[in-house]
Amino acid sequence: MLLRLLPAINNGQTQHIVITLREEGVLSREFISRGIIVENVGQKNFFDFFSYFRLVDLIKKNQPAAIITYLFRADLIGRFFLQFLYKQPVVSYLRTTYNSDKMKFLPARIFEIVSKKIAKKYLANSQAIKDYYVNKFHVQSEKITVIPNGIDVSLYKDIKRNNELRRKLSINDNDFVIICVANFHIYKGHKYLLEAFEILYNSKKNIHLLLVGEGKEKDNLVEQIKDYESKKHIHFLSRRNDVPELLKISNLFILATLFEGMSNAIMEAMASGIAIIATDIPENRQLIKNNETGLLVSSRNSQAISRAIEKIIENGNLKESLCKKAQEKISSDYDLKIVAEKFSKYLNDL
Repeated sequence: MLLRLLPAINNGQTQHIVITLREEGVLSREFISRGIIVENVGQKNFFDFFSYFRLVDLIKKNQPAAIITYLFRADLIGRFFLQFLYKQPVVSYLRTTYNSDKMKFLPARIFEIVSKKIAKKYLANSQAIKDYYVNKFHVQSEKITVIPNGIDVSLYKDIKRNNELRRKLSINDNDFVIICVANFHIYKGHKYLLEAFEILYNSKKNIHLLLVGEGKEKDNLVEQIKDYESKKHIHFLSRRNDVPELLKISNLFILATLFEGMSNAIMEAMASGIAIIATDIPENRQLIKNNETGLLVSSRNSQAISRAIEKIIENGNLKESLCKKAQEKISSDYDLKIVAEKFSKYLNDL
């Protein structure tokens, strides 16, 4: 999202600097190629005290007008450390809820409860995220400003379907292709998607499933399908730099996530003009209206996912309508230019 947004608001008056805590990250070179400065403090762990001196030196050197933190570790450092050192506003950018696996995300939940009174400003990438923090953690509503993720809709509309890419994946031109773009974490719900695909494959053999992503759950997923009849039609594609092209050769996008922020992957699928199935959670309902811009299914429900896929395969008119209305919604509400203007105004008003 940042890689799309920051160059769009580079108006000659604003300089953006991305500081990564642990490592530079896989997108660093792309940021740099687009004129965004990337700095890294090389933090070995949370108790690497020398890294905090390096972080302070970077902030002193660059003298930012505002500091925006992303995700748990950066939020923690921002709220308990940086905002007491500097007069510049420190803003936590809320990217997700922790609305699943209560024990795993217990530290993040405790952190939000403990730090909500000292946090002065928040950004949230969807109304669902704001509502969650207000209702669950009792954060004051006026502290949170909502600016959604944005997407360059024209980029996805202009890409043409490349059947040669299908052939490279051993997929026929007329096969029905399902794609999921999500890193392999347990809360992304791949387990249920794979179960649904196996159920459907028993009656429909000309279907394929593309899984784009990486993560520690991958080995478990590979083990899950080892006895599946459908396993030769399940393609683990790892991390890819041609996701827009993969979306264009696909007929259906599915995200079986248990919780979310504002899904960039769903937005990309909407812009690409393919049908969408997503779990019926508040975060996804910000983008998908059931039976209008996509189909919503209950989470952790393989049978429901399978039925929804079958419904789209067998109803061409429904599929066409879902695609058209999803593309219209993403164009009117979430085009990158619209979001960049909102973000620029927010920064100017800080």
